Amino acid sequence: MNPNDIASSPSQKLAQRYRNGLLLTAILVVGTVALLILFQYSSRLETERLLIHELARSRAQETEESLSGITDRIQELSLIAHDVWAAPEKFPKSPLFDQIGYKSESEFFSLELGPSGSQIKELGGLHGIGRFPEFSEPRKQRLNAALYLLPYLRSAVLTTPSLNYIYIQGKDLPWATIYPPIMEDEMNGIAGSPQEFGTAAYEASFWVQALPTSNPERRPIWTDYYADFISTGELFVSYVIPIYVKNEFHGIAAADINLGFLFPFMRQSPYESAQLMVVNETRQVLAHT
Repeated sequence: MNPNDIASSPSQKLAQRYRNGLLLTAILVVGTVALLILFQYSSRLETERLLIHELARSRAQETEESLSGITDRIQELSLIAHDVWAAPEKFPKSPLFDQIGYKSESEFFSLELGPSGSQIKELGGLHGIGRFPEFSEPRKQRLNAALYLLPYLRSAVLTTPSLNYIYIQGKDLPWATIYPPIMEDEMNGIAGSPQEFGTAAYEASFWVQALPTSNPERRPIWTDYYADFISTGELFVSYVIPIYVKNEFHGIAAADINLGFLFPFMRQSPYESAQLMVVNETRQVLAHT
């Protein structure tokens, strides 16, 4: 008998079909199982993605709510401080004005140098560089008006978590009203002298980024982060509102915030595949898990 006749016999054909059927069934089963596994994995990934999205949204809302206390404070301060430049003559003479002391050799003036200088840490600070006794009446009125901001500055720091410093800073000469106050010995330790400290304050991002050349839209800004030159060199950001009177830039109202404030919001995510970050508008990563 011809072998080809045997291979093509009905029984052989039936066996071949049976084997082909088993193979096809196996392929279908394996494919179905693979699709089910892929579907389950995709479903798990989608569920995790939605949970991570909700986690990020929740943390972002927590951060925004906490920061809104700071931005609201600076908005209020900018409105109050506007009159320091717009109408300083409307402020009656402050009892603190006669407490401003002056060092002629360094042209440094400050509440700290006055008769009640020991009280300044409780009151807040006003300091600057210039021949204070020779100031014009409008300039003295402006400094007098700025003294009325001290209770507000103190209250803001004591009642707003994470707010480290709050202040106004003027362009007409190096001066600032600030809480907590910065003492002369701190300025000497940081920059070598009050004059050099004043120069550094006018080169810092909280001033430079608010200038008309940097911020022609005159909008409130969050600065890039920077190493704080007032305290320990830790990283800070500032929220700054430029102050304009009759379309002329006069100074800033600002708050400094230690970036460590963000760390609680970046507490570890329960999802290994997720990394939470706070990024500013210039794409600097301010904090991350």
